[in-house]
Amino acid sequence: MLNGFFLETVSAKELHESIDSSQDRSSLALSSPLKGFTKFNFFSRIPAPNKAVADKVHGIIEKELKSFGKVAKASIIVKTECGDAIDFSSLDGGAILVYQINNVVSLKGKELGVVRASLSLDGSVLIEKTKNESQVYIWSDNLFLKGSVDKNLENLVAESLEALLKRFTSSYAPVNTEKPFFNLCAP
Repeated sequence: MLNGFFLETVSAKELHESIDSSQDRSSLALSSPLKGFTKFNFFSRIPAPNKAVADKVHGIIEKELKSFGKVAKASIIVKTECGDAIDFSSLDGGAILVYQINNVVSLKGKELGVVRASLSLDGSVLIEKTKNESQVYIWSDNLFLKGSVDKNLENLVAESLEALLKRFTSSYAPVNTEKPFFNLCAP
């Protein structure tokens, strides 16, 4: 038995899909956890060495998002008397889609020549019994690519984000009729 399947009764395709990224899937994966979602606040965590690279990578992200849905820029940095501050009031609340990319390091801190890119979706729920709000994990996926974000960040972002958004769309499109709307949160 593997991931709840008896090996004698499962096809090779089902077995591969079960192994492929089962650690990344929500336990709700079989019940269409993306059904009804249409708007996503999109954040990225990118190890850009400077503003010029960060702006270039942000442009790549915007281009990739536009190929999968509608995009609006949401500026979350505001000027205050005390300096810059973060203001989330311009966002619609709801689902948060986060893209991250980093080098993979060993337990001893040595870079392994592999990059991990991930896309994850969280949302807010209200727990009726306690009336407390909580963030919950809804969906995620990861990719591992050869390379280093220090040497090839732009290409790694373009390649990994396109692949992750395709995977996201394969879960999103069967249960939603309209294209997703992304609030692209940028400084």
